[in-house]
Amino acid sequence: MKLRKRFLDKAEFFKDAKVYTITVFRDWFKSPEEAYSYVMDKKFISRLLTKEMKVRYWIWVLEAQEENGEGWPHWHILIDVSSLPPMWYKKETKETNKKRPSNLNGWIYIPHFFDLNKVHRLLRKWKIGEQCKLSESEGKFKNPKHAINYITKYLIKTPERGFPEWMLNHPRLRVYQPSYDVGSQRVEETKEKQLLSQWKEYIPPPKEKAA
Repeated sequence: MKLRKRFLDKAEFFKDAKVYTITVFRDWFKSPEEAYSYVMDKKFISRLLTKEMKVRYWIWVLEAQEENGEGWPHWHILIDVSSLPPMWYKKETKETNKKRPSNLNGWIYIPHFFDLNKVHRLLRKWKIGEQCKLSESEGKFKNPKHAINYITKYLIKTPERGFPEWMLNHPRLRVYQPSYDVGSQRVEETKEKQLLSQWKEYIPPPKEKAA
């Protein structure tokens, strides 16, 4: 896949890669398309990561959740936390401290701190959702290229039920986006249109009937 190769060429930016996911709260939206348009039109993801969290390098990929066949939008985001400052963190009370606490009971040192509590507050404030997760198991990548291969698998993955109608018919659908520092969006748009064209041509194979 040419797009994966393009991002692999930029793997050096992801020195300490983590996977972050955002799920919309469905009760706040009339439809999956409305939820997607709300998040995209207001550029909430780039505002969250670049402006609020000071993350320079990131790539998000859109996935349609399949539980009920409606295809609610779900974002997988690869972020590089290597430029974030260190922090002492107490999980029980959610306290943070830049300086080493005199009593270390319950405190852990995080060399590159991505403040999930702040993220949760912003997602609720912006009326996006209640669920966001920084994956530790998936975040332990062998190397930067391993991280790129992981996030781009969602561009190759095809839902068992096929892509929902709202995604196929959306006039301005974006299925991925790199941060400004990762790469030019103008160059990426041509690749994205090619990917969408492939999606529309895809017809899921019929499921085999149980014997």
